[in-house]
Amino acid sequence: MDPARLHIEVTENAVMEDFEQVQKILQKLKGLGVKIALDDFGTGFTSLAVLQQLPVDIVKIDRTFIQGLGQNEKDRAIVHAIITMAAALGLEVTAEGVEAEEVLPLLASMKCDHAQCYILSKPLPEVELLGLLGRQEERK
Repeated sequence: MDPARLHIEVTENAVMEDFEQVQKILQKLKGLGVKIALDDFGTGFTSLAVLQQLPVDIVKIDRTFIQGLGQNEKDRAIVHAIITMAAALGLEVTAEGVEAEEVLPLLASMKCDHAQCYILSKPLPEVELLGLLGRQEERK
């Protein structure tokens, strides 16, 4: 398998348990071409200095900020700040737990790269996913 197709997710809390060890492991994986995602961003104690020291490709904004995005100005400000900061650092951003359709255009306007959306599909077994993808190809 091409290592670039593999994405490893590590939570902020896991990073902080043994930062030096995790950093070494992530650097080895990154050296192989594996993409690294920092999961649950915004819920732990990762400082910007720590983020700068990790070989991270993707920041995943925790669902707690995404769920209130349409109604809560503070959540909107936090999400926008994370997306802007990540873009400035050359990182991709994934919004987790998008459960309301009105949130998708907000994320798009903020230039969020990806969204994990139950509104599009819940997690599926491989057979069901392949069937869904086959139906999408038939529509084209």
